[in-house]
Amino acid sequence: MKRDLDRLRSKRFDLLIIGGGINGCGILRDAALRGFRAALVEKGDFASGTSSKSSKLIHGGLRYLEQMQFGLVHEACRERSILLKIAPHLVRPLPFLIPIYRGDARGRMTIHAGMMLYDLMALFRNTKRHRMLSTKDVYGLEPDLARSGLTGGALYYDCRMDDVRLCLENVFSAGEAGATAANYAEAVSLIKRDGRITGAVVRDRLTGESFDVRARKVINATGPWTDSVTRMDAPGASARLRPTKGVHVVVPQMTGQHALLISARRDGRVFFVIPQQGYSLIGTTDTFYDGDPDAVDVQPEDIGYLLEETGRVLPERGLSAEHVVASFAGLRPLLTAPGQESKLSREHAINESASGLLTVAGGKYTTYRQIAEEVVDRIAKGSELPSRVPCTTASTPLFGGDVGNVEAFEAKASKSAAAEFGLEPDIMLNLLRSYGTCYREVLALLRDDAVGRNRIVPGRPEIVAQIQYGAQQEMVRTLSDFLRRRTDLAFSQANGADTAHRVAATLGPYLRWDDKQTDQQVRDYLEEMNLPTHAGAASR
Repeated sequence: MKRDLDRLRSKRFDLLIIGGGINGCGILRDAALRGFRAALVEKGDFASGTSSKSSKLIHGGLRYLEQMQFGLVHEACRERSILLKIAPHLVRPLPFLIPIYRGDARGRMTIHAGMMLYDLMALFRNTKRHRMLSTKDVYGLEPDLARSGLTGGALYYDCRMDDVRLCLENVFSAGEAGATAANYAEAVSLIKRDGRITGAVVRDRLTGESFDVRARKVINATGPWTDSVTRMDAPGASARLRPTKGVHVVVPQMTGQHALLISARRDGRVFFVIPQQGYSLIGTTDTFYDGDPDAVDVQPEDIGYLLEETGRVLPERGLSAEHVVASFAGLRPLLTAPGQESKLSREHAINESASGLLTVAGGKYTTYRQIAEEVVDRIAKGSELPSRVPCTTASTPLFGGDVGNVEAFEAKASKSAAAEFGLEPDIMLNLLRSYGTCYREVLALLRDDAVGRNRIVPGRPEIVAQIQYGAQQEMVRTLSDFLRRRTDLAFSQANGADTAHRVAATLGPYLRWDDKQTDQQVRDYLEEMNLPTHAGAASR
């Protein structure tokens, strides 16, 4: 898909969506599949805000049962089932182990009751039903768990996901259906005529050029930036959000193939230790944040909290700050309400201003498709843009997602690629789980350039052809786009200056960077990652 600014300038759209996170991208896909002329602008890269800084889970929301949010849990369980069908290469079942310790905020009886209710909310159609475990069973699964005070555990199932690619594939699916989308295109003001919003002034952040985008309806789907866009329409508008900050750290792998759900002793909230491509993702924190959404960052106390609580349950691992490979912070755009951070609702709200700005606020990743359906339903049933075309997003596979039986698909594709290109199994698995059926487009690049099959970093599954594919087909515009969002290289031990220079040298010619621009891209990326900016130049 191309970043088509000429089309944005010249065409009048039915819908203009501001915000390229998961809600905005989901709305774009739904609208395009229903025949609306839809466009989306995002001031950074797609998913570069909250949508790339999640726990990488599609889940029913076990902890929301404590808050009696049964409707939200049931909806999330239903949506989890849908995503397993329309994006099976990106959304996969994952077992979760809950070790239960004496003194935990939730005892064995509470956990058991919650597990039974969770299965009920999923109408007993979960990947597998939960089971309660003895102490011996728990040690058999995770022998490095702390033994003192352990009274048993529980095993249940949710799903892991590739959050960025799920966002991207909504954009690419929309593009196939005729939609237009551009990253690094910032809506700087709204256009009004006779008191009604008729579009937005958009600035290309790569060139500085500004232009008008005309649309019959403008949708604010900017997540943590919701209130900023709302105030473009009505400067005195009250805040709709009460954001909370969530921090994650990446460390060498701490567990087997199970994720852990841990109750923190300090405050009783739960967090996860999740296996992630040879590493463990630990998170998340949950603290109120009232600063600039563009300036959210990781503080030492955030890391300390996660390492302390994880180390208490996995003491044999000797976890310390030296083990942290990477960290990241994102904001949850929660609806304004009194209460403790971790108890704020993940419900969403859709509101329309007097001038016609439609704003979607709140929600959670798992329910993005349902949120998008509600937004487009509201527009389709209105007087401005009536439509009788039904929503098909629950049954239409995402871009690359029409794989059928995912295990059979992976086995057949891996065998074929090994025979034709000699690619090793881990490389093929990475391609299949990143691109789904579109892996063939990446492999097609190898026929003209044998170098494309080389690994970018020894020991990692990413190959050089992915750099070309990202630049030409996936709207990669910066080094960070590729290292942080089109791949996971930034969240591995290959995240340093050597890799940055190596990728920038290959990516630069596709994006017409000169030497000065290439070096600046490397510096920008290293600063984003809080890594030294002076090392690695000699490795180019």
